[in-house]
Amino acid sequence: MSIITIPKPNPDAKLQLFCIPFAGGGTKTFFNWYKHLPDIELCLIAYPGREYRITELPITDIDVLLNTLLDECKKVIRTEFAIFGHSMGSIVSYGLAQHLEKANIFPKLLFVSAAAAPTRVLEEKNMLSLLPDDQFIKILVERYDSIPDIVLHDSDLMKLFLPMLRNDISIEEQYVKKYGGQDIIPISCDIVACGGIDDIAIKEHHIITWKNLTKGIFSKKMFPGTHFYLNESTSLLLEEIYQMCFS
Repeated sequence: MSIITIPKPNPDAKLQLFCIPFAGGGTKTFFNWYKHLPDIELCLIAYPGREYRITELPITDIDVLLNTLLDECKKVIRTEFAIFGHSMGSIVSYGLAQHLEKANIFPKLLFVSAAAAPTRVLEEKNMLSLLPDDQFIKILVERYDSIPDIVLHDSDLMKLFLPMLRNDISIEEQYVKKYGGQDIIPISCDIVACGGIDDIAIKEHHIITWKNLTKGIFSKKMFPGTHFYLNESTSLLLEEIYQMCFS
């Protein structure tokens, strides 16, 4: 089964938008965006091990994930395209853009959302994915409010959700540890870095760190809301995405 799903195929679309979810997330966040983005075909990344692919084994290695994404994108891309990644998805989206450019396939735009650039040095002692469950959960809830209450208070749901979340955080940390740092190679396409004004984890100064990771134009856009501002200011975000894609 392909890692890419297209909720409403549009062969006449002027642009394709590949959407990469946050840790623990899936296609649901982006599924209805096509209703507000005329002339854009949404291509959603559907990770194995969740949603309708829940019976499949998850991808646990960053290189396997990026190579899989590259191979599948090659099959789908047929026009100009952009990439949108939220939180952990921003790091994966940057890695994907790097892989695509190495294959001489160039995105028009990269949207990175609610994340700092992978320019920091990550030591093993600071890796969130290696923490015991109680500390891992505490940090995710306090920083990102990333575990829904209905899941947080249900032990059976937590048994399903926690390994998925930990794996996604591990994927992000693998990229930062292996490919991140100050010497990371900038990509050619323009970068639009987005964030929530009231995000307590990722502040405006974190958003600006993406500036040095493009050889093109860098833009910063802040929206009302928290770490998940994309659910709180959806209309404003989609208006901005549409405008940036066709400007």
